[in-house]
Amino acid sequence: MNIRKISIVLGLIILAGSFFLFRFLAAGPDEESQIAQASGTSVGVVVLEAAPKRIAAQIVFTGTVIPEDELELFAEVTGNLKFTPGFRSCAQAHS
Repeated sequence: MNIRKISIVLGLIILAGSFFLFRFLAAGPDEESQIAQASGTSVGVVVLEAAPKRIAAQIVFTGTVIPEDELELFAEVTGNLKFTPGFRSCAQAHS
């Protein structure tokens, strides 16, 4: 046999083997073995109900804040800008 035939046969064997290996791994463990593993002791936990509400967080500090990591945000927007009378730019709104 020449190299080409050998490589084709090996490729088909690897393909078939990978298919059967996938079927074996996808099947997972039996239900009986899962039940046997799960039949250990159970532990109780405390359950609390949470009510959604606003929490005002205030941090009082003095000095310089130095960021640990820097982050740059960019946004690309498509469409047309519609001019409305009475519209002010951000620079005018904050002054």
